[in-house]
Amino acid sequence: MLWSERADAAQEALRQHYWNPDIAMFNIETPCPNGECNTIFHYWWMAHAADVLVDGLLRTGEAVYGEMLAELHDGIRRWNGGVYPNELYDDMEWMALAWLRAYEATGEEKYKETVHILWEDIQSGWNDHMGGGIAWHKSQLAYKNTPANAPAAILAARLYRCFGSAEDLEWARKIYDWQQRSLVDPATGFVWDGMNRIGDGRIDKDWKFTYCQGVFIG
Repeated sequence: MLWSERADAAQEALRQHYWNPDIAMFNIETPCPNGECNTIFHYWWMAHAADVLVDGLLRTGEAVYGEMLAELHDGIRRWNGGVYPNELYDDMEWMALAWLRAYEATGEEKYKETVHILWEDIQSGWNDHMGGGIAWHKSQLAYKNTPANAPAAILAARLYRCFGSAEDLEWARKIYDWQQRSLVDPATGFVWDGMNRIGDGRIDKDWKFTYCQGVFIG
């Protein structure tokens, strides 16, 4: 009961202090009078917010979470210029993972359509620079990192689990194999962040983030 009460309190705090019905998204900070804080569109933050709403729906079954998911889905598209893809492959992966969970929780076809739109765009980030892998940014296609590849492998695996496409399973294996071969220390198992960030082919071994370990674990 204690954890359920804490989850309820956290969900209510998020709704009360951050939800902005005028933009159908969450404000990026609080207080935010008249939405003045929203000078930057933090796309990937909204992906995590969608995940939180899915959590609430699955935990309680309350319709309000489904209603907010639908509003957020539309709000993100409006703020992103009428489309779901953006310039950052890792951000799109978090967005696709969130809406895949939303589809599984609700059965809403529009969420599945969004996932497939994003997944098709994400696949375009794979190229031969550094022996493969998905790029981090559309303007920096030769820079490859764990944030853009480990979540992509998770997404491909979950798509296979959900829809059974052998092509998605092949993508999951291909991305995972490249990640393990290219950005995992064979001596220690430590997951490095990225490689070729400044065009020199070097691995950023001094960039040590728990985030990279977490997404490789899955």
